[in-house]
Amino acid sequence: MGGLQGEFRNGYFDGLLPGSKDYKRLMQNAQDYYRKSSLHYRESEILSAPVRRIDDILSQPFSVDEFKGQEIPPSDDDSWLYNGEDELNAALSERQQEMEHYNMNHKKNNILEIHLVKHIP
Repeated sequence: MGGLQGEFRNGYFDGLLPGSKDYKRLMQNAQDYYRKSSLHYRESEILSAPVRRIDDILSQPFSVDEFKGQEIPPSDDDSWLYNGEDELNAALSERQQEMEHYNMNHKKNNILEIHLVKHIP
């Protein structure tokens, strides 16, 4: 949700732990406000424009005769579909390691935050 990024920068959630009751309430309020805003409407319109264009194209009548005599371009090379398994597996493995590293650091930070909160007078 692009509109919520401004809320984070403006301190909307300052002092609240992610996942806390108050944080969730404020998040829900922000999401509800965003969904009702004109920004959400404009973004929805922009994102649905390609779908509407495709629907328009597919709804137009056509005839097979329109395509007779036209030169058909050669098929694309699709060998990458069959030879890319090793590259795909390597990329997936690399991404999995990144995610595990992120989750491990995120978990440590959450534990540290909880520990600090418990010991603040």
